Amino acid sequence: VRAKYGLEALPAAAVLPMLEVNPAYLEAALDVIDDQHGSVEAYLHSVLGVDAAALDELRRRYLV
Repeated sequence: VRAKYGLEALPAAAVLPMLEVNPAYLEAALDVIDDQHGSVEAYLHSVLGVDAAALDELRRRYLV
């Protein structure tokens, strides 16, 4: 991962926090998305321009 993103000079301890998910941070981010956009789907559409077909593909790939 460090080589792929040009982070070879950084020690593993500095890279690891970028690869981890802190549940409290994720929950806080999802709360803000819900408060400001109503849902993740609405956020993806209005902010990122994800259309229905792309959203279906994301669901197919990442939701089991």
